Amino acid sequence: MTTARLTGIVKFFNAEKGYGFVKNDAGGGDAFLHIHDVHGEFEPNKNDRVSYLIGTDKNGRPKAVDVVIEDGK
Repeated sequence: MTTARLTGIVKFFNAEKGYGFVKNDAGGGDAFLHIHDVHGEFEPNKNDRVSYLIGTDKNGRPKAVDVVIEDGK
């Protein structure tokens, strides 16, 4: 897991299925986002600004973890 928090924008989120993707502000590939990795009581929406760490899923692929909304929701 990365130790530096990254920032980005929720590019897509399917509330019914509980997953989506975050576009990193620094570029590179999008990060997979699962509702179980979201901190607090918010449900991500498209264009929400978030900060997060990069972890790995059960198959070793990178994903956003410890996701926190940054715009006061």
